[in-house]
Amino acid sequence: MKILVVGAGTIATRKIQKLVVAGNIPTVIAPVASEYVQKAAAAEKIIWHKRAYQIGDTADFQMIFICTNDRYVNKEILAATTPLQLVNDTTNKANSNFFNLASFTYQDFEIALSSQGKSPKQTKTLKEQLVRLLNQNEDGSLK
Repeated sequence: MKILVVGAGTIATRKIQKLVVAGNIPTVIAPVASEYVQKAAAAEKIIWHKRAYQIGDTADFQMIFICTNDRYVNKEILAATTPLQLVNDTTNKANSNFFNLASFTYQDFEIALSSQGKSPKQTKTLKEQLVRLLNQNEDGSLK
C-alpha cells in the first residue's frame, strides 16, 4: 500500500514512526521535518520530499495522513482525495474516513484501542494506563 504523510511535525512523526515499525515505507512531504523524519529518510526507511505540498501529490496513494498546521493546505489536500483513498485528517476528524488504533503488545497479545476519532488523547492515556497495569503483574500472567 502506498502511504502519504503531509507534514513532519509532532503528530506526523508519531504516525510515521508507527508506519515504519509496521514495515511500511511512507512518503513524507514537508519542507521541514523532525529529527526522527530526517534520520528515517537518511536510513531509507521513508521517502522524504523536502518541499511544500503541491496539487496532484495525493494521486498515487491509497492512504493519506493530513498533518499540517495550515488550514488552507489541509483543505487543498482533502479536496484532492477520492472516495477510494483512506484519509486521516489529524486536524479535523470529521474529514477522516479511518482512524488509527492505539495498540501495544503484551505477551502473546496485540491489544488495540480506539475512540473512533472522538478522543485520541484519552485513548493514548488509557493505553498508557493499561500498559502500566499489565506490567505491574509480577508473574506476567493475565488475571
